[in-house]
Amino acid sequence: MTLILDIDFDAFVNPVARNLEENGERLSDDQYNVDDRESIYSFLEENLFMKSWVNVAPLTNHIEVLGKINAFIENGLLSPPFDWVHVDAHDDLYGHWDMPSNSGNFLYQLFLNEIIAKFTL
Repeated sequence: MTLILDIDFDAFVNPVARNLEENGERLSDDQYNVDDRESIYSFLEENLFMKSWVNVAPLTNHIEVLGKINAFIENGLLSPPFDWVHVDAHDDLYGHWDMPSNSGNFLYQLFLNEIIAKFTL
């Protein structure tokens, strides 16, 4: 089974920003602190056993994950279902199954389409 590691680097930011608009302004630099690079790499290496990055798809908004995953599937690069690990300051399960997909609830679409077999938050 393929493992997808979905890391939102806001897991390394404090305080956690909540209830921001999908395409709204981001917090200004003086409103938050980011863990230092060494701490982030240490977390990734010690807890997730990541020594190198392979098949990285950096995205700005979580909603973009749906398009990227669908493109990988259509191009034969991935074959669902996947085991999915979601590292984030938010669970991204806001709302309900029948709400339009956005960055706050994009995981619902993956569940509905049976793309995720095993989910770890």
